[in-house]
Amino acid sequence: MMQDELPEEEKEVMNGLRDSWAHTAPEIAYLFWKKIHRFCCSVLTDTGPDGRHLRCCEVYNTRYKEFVATWYNDKSD
Repeated sequence: MMQDELPEEEKEVMNGLRDSWAHTAPEIAYLFWKKIHRFCCSVLTDTGPDGRHLRCCEVYNTRYKEFVATWYNDKSD
């Protein structure tokens, strides 16, 4: 989980985002990826090689790629 990768003193910064996700209707949940991305771009800005937000953003990128590969592929399931 992204929040687990944040420094201890910053973990609460994602509480509002997590609460919003929990109350999102399943049929529009895929739209939440954009909201998470905007959050990462505006709040998690220390993403240099030794940045305190790097690992959190890597988790987002990995999970988003998994989501796209699972739900938006060219293969007929």
